[in-house]
Amino acid sequence: FGRKDAIISTSQHAYLCVDGMNQCILPGQVLIAPLEHLPATTELDDAVWTEIRNYQKCLVRFFEAEDPPRAVIFAETAVHRVSRDQALLGAGPHAAIIAYPVEMGLLAEARAFWKKALDEVES
Repeated sequence: FGRKDAIISTSQHAYLCVDGMNQCILPGQVLIAPLEHLPATTELDDAVWTEIRNYQKCLVRFFEAEDPPRAVIFAETAVHRVSRDQALLGAGPHAAIIAYPVEMGLLAEARAFWKKALDEVES
């Protein structure tokens, strides 16, 4: 569901790509997605999940090595970027994990905001 020119890396079961500028809320935001069309990561098999975890570990090391270093917050989403016609043919949400890089000094505050937002959604 991403543009081919936005792909940074592809493995056997997953890929890492730059999110579209109109979709980004933070500079450096990227997403990890399985190659197979699945609506949620709970449906991934172990091999796919292992590759996604490897991408996550690499992103953590990459952003920690920057000057100044940044931390990464990962959040799963189900991206729905299909036309009405494609939806009628069975296309639907595609699971993706968004990586939000944040300044180290803002990590605790960012976590608090995420927790608050999730708590509000659940209630």
